[in-house]
Amino acid sequence: MSLPFATLFPSRQEYGINVDFFDYSRNIGYVAFYPSKVNNGSWAVVSNTNFGSEIVRTEGTAEHTIDLTFNKPVDIGGDIFLSIPIGILANNSDFVYNITAKIYHYDGSTETQIGATTTGESYSMDTDPALQGCPYCISSIKITSASVVHFKSGEIFRVKLQMATTGGAVAFAHDPLNRSDFAATPSDNKVIFNIHNTATDRVTEIVTRQTWLIPFRLDI
Repeated sequence: MSLPFATLFPSRQEYGINVDFFDYSRNIGYVAFYPSKVNNGSWAVVSNTNFGSEIVRTEGTAEHTIDLTFNKPVDIGGDIFLSIPIGILANNSDFVYNITAKIYHYDGSTETQIGATTTGESYSMDTDPALQGCPYCISSIKITSASVVHFKSGEIFRVKLQMATTGGAVAFAHDPLNRSDFAATPSDNKVIFNIHNTATDRVTEIVTRQTWLIPFRLDI
């Protein structure tokens, strides 16, 4: 007896992913996501840069856990890119600072790390005005998922970020609208996420948007 056609060729779950750009050689579609702060301190991850967030509320060296929940099944594999603006407080000491990232698949009970724990470039700050170094920088981090990781609907892509410093106070930014922190100048003892030209008394906007580029595996 012949099998029904539907048994030979079972229907597949149909869903689409709107990607920002493709890596055709690897069948990967990259989607950009932007961490932000909501509800006076909670984390949210959005996919639109028209959303405004508290610009900087992450001072110090505590580890911060940021979750992105997938509401449909997805497969992730390849190079994951994190672009993280990091800055310092007023330059009252000589020190070095950086940020470390870890990525996990979280199923609601168990964290499984994706790729390796990775630390971005270290930047230096000096009290000598002629040698101040970098009061505000972009830390670019790549973490590779060597195998394809399947996320069921409702499971979480988790990022843990932690800054380190040899002396001065530090923070990272997270505003999808990419606004400057206009209250933060070196003399205010607040995190520097703008550049203040004292000659013109103007603030030059710089990047405060944190971006994650996540590689979704495409069946094409």
